[in-house]
Amino acid sequence: MPPLDPNAAAPPEKRRTPLKLALEVAPDLTAVRDSVIELEDRLVAYGVATEAAGMSALTVAEALNNIVEHALRRHPAQGPIRVEALVRKARMRVVILDHGAPMPGLLPPAGRPLDLRVPHADLPEGGFGWFLIRALTSRLDYRRRGTENRLRFEIDLDAAAHAAPVA
Repeated sequence: MPPLDPNAAAPPEKRRTPLKLALEVAPDLTAVRDSVIELEDRLVAYGVATEAAGMSALTVAEALNNIVEHALRRHPAQGPIRVEALVRKARMRVVILDHGAPMPGLLPPAGRPLDLRVPHADLPEGGFGWFLIRALTSRLDYRRRGTENRLRFEIDLDAAAHAAPVA
């Protein structure tokens, strides 16, 4: 991990030096968890509010989990997954690259909210990821170039600091 940012005492919106992160993530859920913890720790060390760092890390975790569980499920040797993030002022721009299967229809899922007014035993175990990703990001863009998937999005760190977790 590189040394702490020299502007660490200043709030992110006043910093002159942006934070640049590049992570290589092995295509398994343990590596995803470890990388997301590292991302969150680096954001907090940079001065991003704890709540915003947590919600941002959760958003990246949902995208990475989807890649591992769907795009790379049958071909984990197509990894690693590359995560690039740039924090400038109160925004974080994220690019996630992988060489797994393309998204169905070459589009990210709509991410509709699920109906949770069902008996406890009938509650879904998944299906929240794309709803959360879409709720916490802007400028969401997916492209397939050759064998590469490229997912890009931005997170407003001020809004993420005040976002209620989806549960």
